Amino acid sequence: MKNSIILLSLLMIGCAQTYTFVEYEHISSVTQGKPFNDNRETSADVLYAGYRFKSNNGLYVDLGLGVETVTDDLEGEDPYAKIKIGKEWRKK
Repeated sequence: MKNSIILLSLLMIGCAQTYTFVEYEHISSVTQGKPFNDNRETSADVLYAGYRFKSNNGLYVDLGLGVETVTDDLEGEDPYAKIKIGKEWRKK
């Protein structure tokens, strides 16, 4: 199912431009922080690198690999995979 969604998204993008990205992401529980926290049990910091496929109509797909920095709060071991599908709009 997940592979079908990714393939469908890439086909919808059509002739996409490809970009590389490096991204730092902090994940934390809003209810356990105010709104962000650095509690070992409820937060994680991940550094990602990968490719973004982006079309002129604002659709994009990010494919990346990441490693957790500072702590090992997420279950599992490095590297982590990231797949993000989205649509961007510009306010005129």
